[in-house]
Amino acid sequence: MATVPTLLVGLGGIGSRIADSVFGMVPEAMRDRVGIHAFDTNVNDISKLAHLGSNNVTQTSSAWSVRQYLQQADDSVKEWFPFENTEIQRKLLNEGAGQVRSVSRLGYRAAIEDGKLEKLEREIARLLKVSNDGLELSLRIMIVSSLAGGTGAGLFLQTALFLRDLVQNRFQKENVLLRGAFILPDILVGSRTLDEREWPNVRANAYACLKELNAVMGSVLSKDGERGVTIELEYKPNQVDAHGRKDHAIPKEAVPYEFAFLYDFENAKGDNIGSFTNYFNQVVNSTYLQLFSPISGDMFSVEDNQIRELVRHRGMNRFCSSGVAKLIYPYQDMLQYCALHWVTDTLSDKWLNLSKLYDDEHMSYERDKKVGLYRDKPEIKDRYPALLKGLGTGEKPDRFFK
Repeated sequence: MATVPTLLVGLGGIGSRIADSVFGMVPEAMRDRVGIHAFDTNVNDISKLAHLGSNNVTQTSSAWSVRQYLQQADDSVKEWFPFENTEIQRKLLNEGAGQVRSVSRLGYRAAIEDGKLEKLEREIARLLKVSNDGLELSLRIMIVSSLAGGTGAGLFLQTALFLRDLVQNRFQKENVLLRGAFILPDILVGSRTLDEREWPNVRANAYACLKELNAVMGSVLSKDGERGVTIELEYKPNQVDAHGRKDHAIPKEAVPYEFAFLYDFENAKGDNIGSFTNYFNQVVNSTYLQLFSPISGDMFSVEDNQIRELVRHRGMNRFCSSGVAKLIYPYQDMLQYCALHWVTDTLSDKWLNLSKLYDDEHMSYERDKKVGLYRDKPEIKDRYPALLKGLGTGEKPDRFFK
């Protein structure tokens, strides 16, 4: 049973499908402590999610074109969006980000302005009301995404910073642990899931993501315990600092992720597990095991020790690997073996009763012969049928012999 309220967030097509699959594995009895939400720009991908209802999905797009949104957005958008690109301006937001990170980020910003994240805020409020014998509980958030396409790669930093800001400032909860699980582009490349012409784009997206994440991590604390380089990143409209002034500088305490799990195509030995489906299942299974399985119970105490190590290394050793192993018992084979073994033992024991009875008769015959009492020797071919008939008939016949 999960004891810690947990929010699972999927970004983009792949991330939403992973979150949907993980949630489908969570037992009904645990779902009161589990929240789930998905963000995607592509309405076609959203419609394929099997376990998420409309209240658990935010379509970060509208029927507007990029140009139409830019015309009504405030000037802060021009600080980061390539508004001078006419091809991008003609793109419709609800057709997907098309591996363009800035388009995804623009749709996400529009969704916040339109109040589409209210469903997510209500889900967080529900989770924070979950109590355990009156004890104050932590909130775990896991964000899953690919860093290859446009949607997830464009939102993974903004969503993490927005959620941490929301929980800590609006809900006044400091005890939140935020983790990320990210599929790197070489899984899509190595498994031949993508056309070769798309390889440079997805690799560039992931490179930019990891550079940005590393820069934000490195800016939080310098070697002397003071703030490093100030990084500005707008993760919500009308973003202000602690004094209410409009400011896009990332707060010193706003680490996007305590831990980021990166999934690549090859391991340290150069081996891989083949198809994209295998990697998809690896992320689904490892995420489920981390959050909801019986082995997840001690994760917080383990992570407390890891956080001490983070402090010792100035917070930079936050990148992790993750894998899953299965011990599969051949249930049907074991069932058949045990059944046959039990039947064999039962039959052997019963038949041995006949042997024991015959052996007793033979020993009695030998003893009588030694003292001069002679009678016909009991022959096995005669006595076995007679003994069998005797055991299977009479007043209390044995059901086996009967």
